[in-house]
Amino acid sequence: MLSNELEGFATWVSWNADAVDRAPEQPGVYVFRRMAGYGISVRRIVGESDIIYIGGTPRKGTLQSRLRNHLKPRADEKDAGCQIDRVQKEVGPLEVAWKTFEMTCDAATCESTLLYRYAKDHIELPPLNNQIPQRGTRQAERWLQGCPVEEICKWLAQLPPDTLAKVKEILAERIAPSN
Repeated sequence: MLSNELEGFATWVSWNADAVDRAPEQPGVYVFRRMAGYGISVRRIVGESDIIYIGGTPRKGTLQSRLRNHLKPRADEKDAGCQIDRVQKEVGPLEVAWKTFEMTCDAATCESTLLYRYAKDHIELPPLNNQIPQRGTRQAERWLQGCPVEEICKWLAQLPPDTLAKVKEILAERIAPSN
């Protein structure tokens, strides 16, 4: 999967404080890629891709606030912001683009779909998505808390069968009565 295959995303902008200021105050999905002209593709298990990271806004979050978190990385080396900063310093400049949604649940569906599509194409996640352990489970929990039941049903209906099976397994563990 290459960044030019993404539909409905804003124009790519250089990753810096100006990009954060330009980001909308809405839920959404964002993608980081290597800047054009700097050795565009990264070899994957299968094929190549210029996509470095795919992320989404947490429940009640906005693209601007989420990207601002990545601009000021924590000391934790597994933090996405820390990894993005390191890639910029050691590999070269990055660009970011985003796609907005009215509901966080729709953004979650889009992020899940993009990650699934990437993994299907390359048999692995984008390089920096691999650096964040248990990311999907924690994010799914955040998105689902307080999300309208209708939106949760729409989200579940769009999941790939293997992902849906994993979600059902996790939910069964959490709601099973304890003896």
